Amino acid sequence: MFGRRFEILRLGGVPIYLDFSWIFLALLLTLSFATQVMPRSLPDQPEAVHWLLALAMTAGVLCSLLLHELAHLGVARYYRFAPSGVTLFLFGGVTDGAEDAPTPEAELLTALAGPFASGWLAGACGLVFLSCSAAEAYPTVQLASGYLAALNGLIACFNLLPAFPLDGGRVLRALLWGLRKDFAAATRSVSSLGAGLGVLMLLVGGLFLLLGLFGIGLLCFALGLFIRFTSRISYQSVVFKRSLKGLPVRHFLRPEPTTVSRAISLAQLAQEHFAHSAASVLPVVDGTRALGLVTRYRLLAVPREEWDRQSVGTITDRISPESSIGPDEQAEEALAKMTRNGLPGLLVVEGETLVGLLTPADLLRPSPPTNPSAPHPPAASGPGPA
Repeated sequence: MFGRRFEILRLGGVPIYLDFSWIFLALLLTLSFATQVMPRSLPDQPEAVHWLLALAMTAGVLCSLLLHELAHLGVARYYRFAPSGVTLFLFGGVTDGAEDAPTPEAELLTALAGPFASGWLAGACGLVFLSCSAAEAYPTVQLASGYLAALNGLIACFNLLPAFPLDGGRVLRALLWGLRKDFAAATRSVSSLGAGLGVLMLLVGGLFLLLGLFGIGLLCFALGLFIRFTSRISYQSVVFKRSLKGLPVRHFLRPEPTTVSRAISLAQLAQEHFAHSAASVLPVVDGTRALGLVTRYRLLAVPREEWDRQSVGTITDRISPESSIGPDEQAEEALAKMTRNGLPGLLVVEGETLVGLLTPADLLRPSPPTNPSAPHPPAASGPGPA
């Protein structure tokens, strides 16, 4: 859904990612704390201490967001649906696969777990702040706990806005799902509400900008864009994933794809394959045996003067369970693998034999099934959010 991300750790086998947008937030927070908050609150401390405290505060915000998402993850595990990862981004976090909740109750409690965790952390930091204030001691601890209490309170309140895919939107979807017994209709309703709320925040942000309140105006404007964009994309993602349910990979795969040998040079790869094609990924084979995938991105990462000296084998991503799938496995699982690992395609194999190639574009293409007896995918009905 979001931009590029990188894995920072794994908890219980679940990867935790940091979106590159968070780097912007980290720089902004650190700069604000070091140059404005700390000098004003702790004027007697040297500048180096201000910067160290600013870095510690930024790390505290990151840990707060992580705790929020891990609360979602823990409740999801309790209800036995397994999110494929957690991504921290500019305005919070997303638990990948959270829309796979099996019941409205599981959806409701999983959605509420994050704001509850943030509220609990805000209360705990608030108690530390009040204790230090009453004792008139530990000014740095008092300052840090006060700001973390306020920030966690804001995280909880922001996520409770009734805009999908924020937690408040998921709470509302769970309630509508339980009342209507229709998951798709509930998703469409809360996504439309989220898109409308995004427009309202854009208007409010524009009003603040006209009044000269540039800080809060830009914040409202950015939040409005974020909510409107994510409500649309999240709805489309849910409808798309549901349309794949029950359909095998065989239905979508590209049979007899163009393949390359690992022995050819990178210059040949560029001239004979990528130069005259829009393809971004190709299977690497030895006869009919699948060896792995080679991508345009990996090719361009190699200096051009090395292309005549290096072979395709040197930049091939070797075949693994995460980069391959069987033709009779579920298309949903194929999509989850590509999303989880950021792959441009999957090798479709039977044993070691290459059967075909599957890319995200293949899942979107309404082509007839390769197996005539296989059912056609259901069309995504109903309009998207406004």
